[in-house]
Amino acid sequence: MKSHDLEEIKWERWGEKALRRAKDENKPLYLFIRSNMSPLSLEMEECSFLSQDVVKALNEDFISVKIDREEYPFLWEIALVTSCVMNGSGGFPLNLFLTPDLKPFFVARYMPLEGTPSNPGMVDCLPRIKWLWLTGNQSVLSASEEIMEGVKKATEVGGDVSLEDALKEAVSKIQQDFDQEFGGFGKDTKTPMVPRLLFLGEYSRVFDCQVSDSIFSRTLDVMSQRAIRDHLGGGFFSYSKSRDWSNPMLEKRLSDQAMMAIAFAEGFDRYGKVSYWRAADEALAYISMDLFDPERGFLVGRPFDPERKGYYSWSKEEVDSLLGSDGPIFRGCFAIDGPDSIPSMPSSLEKMADMEGFEDPEDLVDLLSKGCQILSSARMNRAAPSLDNRIITDWNALAIVALARCGRLMDRPNYVRMAERVCSIFLEGSVVHCDGVPAFLEDYAFLTWATVELYRSTEDKKWLDASLDLEGRARELFSWEDSYRVNSKGGEGILFPYSSGQDGSVPSGAAVMAGNLVSLWLITGDESYLTRSKKVVEHFGGAISRSPENHLFLLLSVLRNMA
Repeated sequence: MKSHDLEEIKWERWGEKALRRAKDENKPLYLFIRSNMSPLSLEMEECSFLSQDVVKALNEDFISVKIDREEYPFLWEIALVTSCVMNGSGGFPLNLFLTPDLKPFFVARYMPLEGTPSNPGMVDCLPRIKWLWLTGNQSVLSASEEIMEGVKKATEVGGDVSLEDALKEAVSKIQQDFDQEFGGFGKDTKTPMVPRLLFLGEYSRVFDCQVSDSIFSRTLDVMSQRAIRDHLGGGFFSYSKSRDWSNPMLEKRLSDQAMMAIAFAEGFDRYGKVSYWRAADEALAYISMDLFDPERGFLVGRPFDPERKGYYSWSKEEVDSLLGSDGPIFRGCFAIDGPDSIPSMPSSLEKMADMEGFEDPEDLVDLLSKGCQILSSARMNRAAPSLDNRIITDWNALAIVALARCGRLMDRPNYVRMAERVCSIFLEGSVVHCDGVPAFLEDYAFLTWATVELYRSTEDKKWLDASLDLEGRARELFSWEDSYRVNSKGGEGILFPYSSGQDGSVPSGAAVMAGNLVSLWLITGDESYLTRSKKVVEHFGGAISRSPENHLFLLLSVLRNMA
């Protein structure tokens, strides 16, 4: 957030000072929730916020707060729910207008400087919102109360659930959403949905289910081949804008590398496929070389940079000039046929080897590996997208989980040693989310998971002791109604006490804690951990019953105590 502060706008940090100013001055709060990984967030900052009319309105009539999604994930979650309740959808960026008592009364997604009939603009909306606040204050307050009730209702999670039925229904709904042709889920934009993959892998193991097994392996196969994977630099992009995974969003996030490495290592452990081992190994090699700060841990990643999107793409002429006689084969295997192609393998190595006339697929692997090394070296001479050099605890904890688990499953002790090194950094002193921001549930939940994985990989009791300590501190700070709230009791302002068990690109903190409690039961034999894990799952019974396919990490903890 600090790197994007615009001097013209008097941005406040989220916290007590901003909330107190709103009450003292009787002004609405304006929350701009952004992400370095969102091109539309950058566009608003570079266009809408440079207008002197917008600057004047925000400074005089509102208490303006800029929030990074990575720094305050729980605010993003609640804002997203609010947007869905009010507008039917949500996404980056989000613009929220709140009463001084933190009740929303207007929400919009991307707001250009000047609006259209379907998309309100900043210069149009700000004067209207000011007028509405000054002249219709009571009606605004009444409407905000109704909106808040709708948001609270949308976040209700309690209710009865048959876990046996929920498990079966989850697999059924995943099967309906599965793309038979291209793997993954849905028929448009594709995101890896790693929590879903990990659930499928465990479900197939527990129940010997061929359906979940084939969905799991097919999706891993396609993701390892297509452009969602950075075949030259290692690791994975965050998602694909096309159904066939060939048009990736050119951003590389630490959290995605960690989750994908875990998924492919689990796939390797189950099927023994060398291609899965390579995909996981390259993802961890990428974060170790490109994102690692020896003093602080792993950086956030490389956001999308519209001025440097050519960093990842290649033309036919460039490939041929670098690879010579191997160029046509390399281009054919990686579908480099236009001026700005991103390497993407349309079929399996075995099929490509047959098409190119190789009797042994490993000979093609050698040719492609050599070509990737040459192009990777050439790419290093290009101007790379900038690094987001913030350190975020929960994402680092995910990286530790990935290093520890992959090191164990893939027989890579160097990864376990790196996991120990990084974890030691985050266990020194008090736990925070990032610089200047207090810790949230996810930070404690993922660090507990990380130390559990380190204990499983090393059998060093210090990591078990750390797990028990972190679990106890999480219970003390975040416990709420048999589950956990997203921020600590008495923490920085939040619209209302909020608990979520729903999966995103990473699992929720509550779901991870449910799994941690199962792990501690399995390690220590203390039944109280299992009892508490079951209570966490039961707390979300209504939400699981309504959409089991969105609460798979909670159901994963159920599977683990059934095995």
